[in-house]
Amino acid sequence: MVMSAIDQMMNKVDWGDLDVLIIDMPPGTGDAQLTVAQRVPLTGAVIVSTPQEIALSDVVRGIHMFRQVHVPIIGLVQNMSYHKCKECGHKEHIFGQEGAKNTADSFNIPFLGDVPISLDIRVSSDQGKPITIKDP
Repeated sequence: MVMSAIDQMMNKVDWGDLDVLIIDMPPGTGDAQLTVAQRVPLTGAVIVSTPQEIALSDVVRGIHMFRQVHVPIIGLVQNMSYHKCKECGHKEHIFGQEGAKNTADSFNIPFLGDVPISLDIRVSSDQGKPITIKDP
């Protein structure tokens, strides 16, 4: 069923002329990820992870999978890297600190940056308005 849905998405949808198509995949290296990596002409992958060790184990498997199928890894982004207090500006590293950065460094992959936990991002997402449009 997953392979059928991916085939339909990639071959039966008129995407028009695209410069970029971003496919947001769930974590892991299951059938969906492997099918996309093998059947879709990918120019690169950006891996997004929280700094937690449990999440980083999926990242490591993903790095190995992309390398095995010869998909270049553009870089690694650390999501939910910290919460910044609106009152005092203190950064709280709820899920650990620099886990994704350290993983990127150990695999010689570019670290693309941190995305903090943000109430504004959650609220604008719930409203269907990307934060980059609402507050560029």
